[in-house]
Amino acid sequence: MVKTLYWILNTFCVVICKKTRFMKTGDLFQFITVLLIIVGLVTGIFFWLKNLLEDVHAQVTSIWTNGDSTFKVLIYNVDSSLQGDVVWADSQNQKILGLPVLKNMKLKFFIFGKGHYTCPFTRQKYHFRLRFLSKKSIQFYFTDLSGKTVNQETWMLVA
Repeated sequence: MVKTLYWILNTFCVVICKKTRFMKTGDLFQFITVLLIIVGLVTGIFFWLKNLLEDVHAQVTSIWTNGDSTFKVLIYNVDSSLQGDVVWADSQNQKILGLPVLKNMKLKFFIFGKGHYTCPFTRQKYHFRLRFLSKKSIQFYFTDLSGKTVNQETWMLVA
């Protein structure tokens, strides 16, 4: 198989080089070989990046606690977007259990994301941008409907 491929490429190089007279047979063969290697590497990198995004989704689907540890949120995947519900609250905030707080969270470029946040205490809705600080912490930037940043908060991984 390798010999056949080598023979085909060599024959192609000989035919092209004789017609164009600007490149030797060996030079054209090296050019094609390098071109095939580059195409293979680029294809491999694209597949790696695609699988990396799936790994990030798997890492973020877990239980996270907010900055002051008053509640914990279970983040889960629904139809290629992430959602989050309150699954634990301290003794003073038991009424917020089960409330959805994160909606339509989409990840971009493996460490950035955006979506919609509903404050479980005031029920106000915000847009948010997020950034992964590490595998165990996420920084949220909450903005109002006009786009002005109103708060930022760091959530930590619980489980």
